[in-house]
Amino acid sequence: MTVRGQADGCEHVYASAQLVLLPCNVCLQGIRTGTIPYKLHTGGQGFWEWSADDATRATRFDLAMMAVNHYGGSAVVHTYGWGQFDCVVDIAGGVGGFMADVMNKVPSLKQGVVFDLASNISRAKEVSRSKEGRT
Repeated sequence: MTVRGQADGCEHVYASAQLVLLPCNVCLQGIRTGTIPYKLHTGGQGFWEWSADDATRATRFDLAMMAVNHYGGSAVVHTYGWGQFDCVVDIAGGVGGFMADVMNKVPSLKQGVVFDLASNISRAKEVSRSKEGRT
């Protein structure tokens, strides 16, 4: 599937859902054997390893998460009292889209930390270069 960027992110969410739901056809086999379905589908790899092995898969997932953040995370960014903190840590923050939004919204925030897998953090550096503001 070719994913084209759209402002509303719908195509990215759909492409990512295909990645996440892909092993559903092997769920029964997983239950029978006690094996994680993704590992059955991917020849032994978990979701994160399987995604990281293919730049297109990883990018699709990143774009989908940023699209989801645009709709769900935006309310949190704009309504939570971030100004009470000097530092905010986003655990499993992916490529840092949410943290970049928080940092740009709250000028008094001294530091934002994204904690995630090394493969995600390396892609986060690219996202931070593409965002304007304090990232």
